[in-house]
Amino acid sequence: MEIEGEIVTLAKTIDLGHKVARRALQTDEKVLRYGAIIGHVTSDVQPGEHLHTHNLESDYLPTYTHDAGHAFVDHRDR
Repeated sequence: MEIEGEIVTLAKTIDLGHKVARRALQTDEKVLRYGAIIGHVTSDVQPGEHLHTHNLESDYLPTYTHDAGHAFVDHRDR
């Protein structure tokens, strides 16, 4: 496939919407998707390899908590 003018050969068939390594990645290196860090690789990855749960760990931070002090409003109370 071509990504920004660069040819990347897929290691195997990858389903539409899944992530592909554009370049070699070293273990623990951050992975970007649309310019945002989404996680890090858990093993070395070669260009064209599928990035998914078998070699990618999420670095997402929770955007909410259920701790005391947070007031969640029922939409019917508005």
